[in-house]
Amino acid sequence: MIVLALLLACHPVDPELASRRTALDAYKRGETALAAKNPIAAEAAFDEALAARPGDVRLRAWKAKAQADAGRLSDAVATLDAVLKDDPGFAEARYNRAAWLARAGRPEDSAAELQIALDGQLDLHAADVLDDPDFAPYLDHPAFSGIIPRQPLAVVLDGPEGTVFWGSDFDVRLTVIGAPAERVVEVTAPATGPLRLVGVVEDDTQSTDGPARTLAFRLLVTGAGDIAIGPVDVAVGARSGRKGKPLTVTAGAPPGKEVGAMLPAAALRSVRSVLGDHPVPSAWRDGDVLYVASGYTDRVVLEPAVAPDVTWELRRNGRRDTVITSSSAGAGTKVTVTRAGAELLTTSP
Repeated sequence: MIVLALLLACHPVDPELASRRTALDAYKRGETALAAKNPIAAEAAFDEALAARPGDVRLRAWKAKAQADAGRLSDAVATLDAVLKDDPGFAEARYNRAAWLARAGRPEDSAAELQIALDGQLDLHAADVLDDPDFAPYLDHPAFSGIIPRQPLAVVLDGPEGTVFWGSDFDVRLTVIGAPAERVVEVTAPATGPLRLVGVVEDDTQSTDGPARTLAFRLLVTGAGDIAIGPVDVAVGARSGRKGKPLTVTAGAPPGKEVGAMLPAAALRSVRSVLGDHPVPSAWRDGDVLYVASGYTDRVVLEPAVAPDVTWELRRNGRRDTVITSSSAGAGTKVTVTRAGAELLTTSP
């Protein structure tokens, strides 16, 4: 379900409410309670606001959200039934009614309501619906056929041609067109050959065809042999894309250097998939690997010192933002992150 606060941001509660201090204060308490994931307190606050402003359709829509967040989907749908009876053009309410009907396991009713919402004045795109978890189980249901265009992701893979040599590094650049900013791009790209991943740069950009994500994988040549990367499959929420033709390169090496480390099959990952829900700064372990996330200008110190194996860099429209280092630092390694001389993090994960 799309967060109602976002949908209603351009449709604020009737300004007359501001003149009724009790109702306004109650409305703000309800909003705060929803953000704190306390739907019971939120519904009570919206009821208090409605006592001062009976019948206000937007306050009733907020109350419906509180009911839905509390798991009372039948009550939420019934509340929006009454709202839509008084205001049939309230497209945001129709959209949320469709989402809650889907969540309640009523795909036919949900699809009919969603069609009305999308035909109205609601500023939504197919991508928003595809990313909505309430509709995810029914995207292939016959009732939704023709309502939600799939808009597959376009995938472009670029890299060197010819021969690369032992000890040198090169970039493989993956561009995903249609990937919205801030969303995690999941990458599946089998890779074979004498390679080691040393860096990843991820950037949110814009293309002539809309939002795009670029992922530059820096690879070090560790030996001689044939290199193949791909086919590449990418996914962002319910959207997906594929580059079927692998990128192939030949690696050369001097005598005695022909055999090198092989790139692990799951090495090519997006920076956001590595960061996950970890805050910045933070440090954590995944098996024997220590990850440290920090701001781009932060200073990171490991004791005892260990050089990073891979550096992951997150950019936003070209501006450096977050850096993650991964290393084989042993258990008990002390991690310190400072910014402008101030200590932000000290831990031994």
